[in-house]
Amino acid sequence: MENHEALHVLVAANHPVVWQSIVYVFRSHEAFDVRGCSLKEFPTTFPAPVDIILSVLDPQTVDPGRLDELLADLLDACPAAKLVCLFLGDNDVAVLSAVRAGASGIIAESGSDCGLGLGEVISVIKRVDAGEFVMSASLAIHLAQLHATEVIRARGPKDEALTNRESEVLRLLADGRTNRQIASCLSLSEHTVRSHLRGIMQKLRVTNRVQAAALAWSSSFPYGVVSREDR
Repeated sequence: MENHEALHVLVAANHPVVWQSIVYVFRSHEAFDVRGCSLKEFPTTFPAPVDIILSVLDPQTVDPGRLDELLADLLDACPAAKLVCLFLGDNDVAVLSAVRAGASGIIAESGSDCGLGLGEVISVIKRVDAGEFVMSASLAIHLAQLHATEVIRARGPKDEALTNRESEVLRLLADGRTNRQIASCLSLSEHTVRSHLRGIMQKLRVTNRVQAAALAWSSSFPYGVVSREDR
C-alpha cells in the first residue's frame, strides 16, 4: 500500500458477535483500519472511507431471496469499495449471489476451504485490493458447473467467437492475473487489455471478471481456454 496508508476494511456480518470478533482480531494488524456493523442495521450510506467490504454470512441464517438485495445494499452504501464475501457454509445460491453482485473475492468455508484462518482472509483482502479477483480453483470449477451451462445454452448459433488474443487474455484472467500483469505478459497496454475484457464479457454474456473466469474453468466451455491440466 502506497505511503503506508492503512487499508480501510468494513466487516458486515449477520450477527454483531461475528463482526465484533473479527474487528477485535484485526486490531493487531496496523496495516488495516477495520470497523464493523450488522447487516440488519446497515446504513444507506457509510460516510467513512471504505476500501474493502468483508461480508461474512452464514447462508443458513439468511433468506436466499434477500441475498442479492443485501449485497447490493452494501455496495450502494460504499460505491468505491470492493466486495469480499466469506460464506460460513456451503451454499450454491449464496455463491451465485456474490457473483451477480460483482464480488472481487469469494470464500466458501467448506470442503477444501474449511478452517480458513485470519492469515488466509488477510491474503484475500490484500489481493483484492491489488486488483485481483480471488476464488479457489475448486470453487470456480463448482461455480462453473452451476453457471456456465446456462450461459452456453443461452448462446445463439450466430454469436461471435473469441479471437485468439481474447482467448489469451481470458486464460490469464482465469489464472488470477491483474490487468497490469496481463498487459505485461502479452506486451499490451492496460487500455488494450481493458478493451479486450469488455469484448470478452460482451461475447460471453457475463457482467464481471469472476463470471468470465468461472466460465473459462468450465469443462463444457466451447473455446477450450482453461483445462484441468493447466492448474
